[in-house]
Amino acid sequence: MKTIKFIAFFILFFFLLSQTMTFAQESVLRVTGTSGTVLIKIYPSTEWKDATAGQELNQRDELKTGLDSKVALEFPDRSGITLKSNSEISIEELVWDNMAHKVGINMNSGELRTIIKKVNTPSEFKVKTPTAICGARGTIFYLRVLAYITSLFAGEGYVDFINTISNKSYTVVEGMMSISNIDGTISEPVRLSDPEIEGWLSGWEVGAVAEPYEPPVAGEEARTETIAPEVTPERTASDT
Repeated sequence: MKTIKFIAFFILFFFLLSQTMTFAQESVLRVTGTSGTVLIKIYPSTEWKDATAGQELNQRDELKTGLDSKVALEFPDRSGITLKSNSEISIEELVWDNMAHKVGINMNSGELRTIIKKVNTPSEFKVKTPTAICGARGTIFYLRVLAYITSLFAGEGYVDFINTISNKSYTVVEGMMSISNIDGTISEPVRLSDPEIEGWLSGWEVGAVAEPYEPPVAGEEARTETIAPEVTPERTASDT
């Protein structure tokens, strides 16, 4: 009898634990501000609905902006994603706990800015476009996806930029831009002029209207830094 009660206790314990983890996972990314037309499709629904500030996004959800529209998204550590007009993304991977932070975004079109804080836990942040994969840790970068051309500008730190057709890659460092094309080519990173950099940096203000993010489960907050990895702005390349 004691053995049966013991087994029943552990079944209940792990059920409650899994429910708590699910709840935490459902709340790690949310909308903090919108401007214009912003639509969201919550998996497994096929219907697009208006996105609202405070709304949560989970794995397999999709988001898109209309003409003259923007949306800001935020993670628990204040890392964030902003989309400009005519942008469309889907959340392919979303793991955010004390053990690791892993985010995978599929971006079909538009303009995206990411601000990623450096953390003490293993982390991985990737954005996949029709022609490229962009991987970064603790950095700021910008993307423009138009048809089968992906342009990347590194605002801080560095980004691994890989052409998915040829597997050719560059490490794009702060202040430099590279372009990935559908024919498999990827341009050597070039340093931009001040007016060109200003073009990448301007126009991202959305006007957040949601309350600051509060994690759903109480616990020790991960220590974060806003300092990007120390790198020298030298161009590097690798063909694989």
